[in-house]
Amino acid sequence: MKLRTEIVSGAEEEIIIRTPELNEKTERLLRLISSALGSVSELALGYNGEEHFVPISELLFFETDGDRLCAHTAERMYSCSLRLCELHKLLPSTFVRASKSCIANTAEVSSISRSLSGVGTVSFRGTHKTVCLSRMYYKSFHDTIEETRLKK
Repeated sequence: MKLRTEIVSGAEEEIIIRTPELNEKTERLLRLISSALGSVSELALGYNGEEHFVPISELLFFETDGDRLCAHTAERMYSCSLRLCELHKLLPSTFVRASKSCIANTAEVSSISRSLSGVGTVSFRGTHKTVCLSRMYYKSFHDTIEETRLKK
């Protein structure tokens, strides 16, 4: 992989990634760049018919429940009007898919237990809430946790 910077006076800032295929490494790079450029710091979420502005740092995970999307903090469950794939693009790189129906904040994970079948359970700090970690997403989830822990 080559890294190149061109300084052109009067040009609009632009980041171009040329790749033969969109793979996990490239997607992770895109998320890191997006979070470095400044993603949203709060999300507008519904709770008891009211709109609450919740800091992203407080969110543990998002999961689909039928046709609705729920956002979880340690204390509450909010409703979200976005779709899971739209949300994934807005969130910082610490939010990673745990399963087809769940995105979890790896910065708030306290433990991962794995069964013989390969399915895991993710526990979060300061709460009893857990999510299932599917075999398909285990490696990328675990890699992101290692990166998050090394940053601190």
